[in-house]
Amino acid sequence: MADYGQAVPGADIPRLRARLILPLSLVLAVVVAGTLGYFWLWRAVGGTWLDALFMTVTTITTVGYGEVKPLDSAGRIFTMFVAIVGVGSLFYTFGVVMEYLVAVRLADPTGRRKMEKHIEALSGHIILAGLGRVGRQAAHELAEARVPFLVVDPAEGTMRQGSSPPRPMTPRTCTSCSRRACSTRGSTSSRAP
Repeated sequence: MADYGQAVPGADIPRLRARLILPLSLVLAVVVAGTLGYFWLWRAVGGTWLDALFMTVTTITTVGYGEVKPLDSAGRIFTMFVAIVGVGSLFYTFGVVMEYLVAVRLADPTGRRKMEKHIEALSGHIILAGLGRVGRQAAHELAEARVPFLVVDPAEGTMRQGSSPPRPMTPRTCTSCSRRACSTRGSTSSRAP
């Protein structure tokens, strides 16, 4: 099959995992450092590990329930640091994920790769090139004979015969292979989804 110079979306998943290591590590580092910092700041007032973790998570997620235990000036400065670095690392993580999703969609906006996988899975099918006058007649005869076929038409949806538009192309299930990528019934041909 021809390569159109586009990235295969499934192949980008390991790349996404590799790209997420840094932002997720930053988020984890902020949570660990924030928890340790709050626990240390509240050691004199009976703060627990859960209090420290809760304060860290509510700070970096901008929920802001307020201070679990009282904070002095050093604690407030620490909270500002945790908020800035934590929110930044969460946005960075979100940005990496969104960039991946947009890149996958831009790499294959029409679902061509999915269609090509369906076509690769076909076997024993006839390929009918074009749906002009002769192509329509061939498709009609193949469908009546219940022979599985695949239509390839470069003028998809724009071809006209005389003054009438071409008949609608509807996906059907092949009776011989149970796939939606070919048609074996009726006079309507189909294309791979």
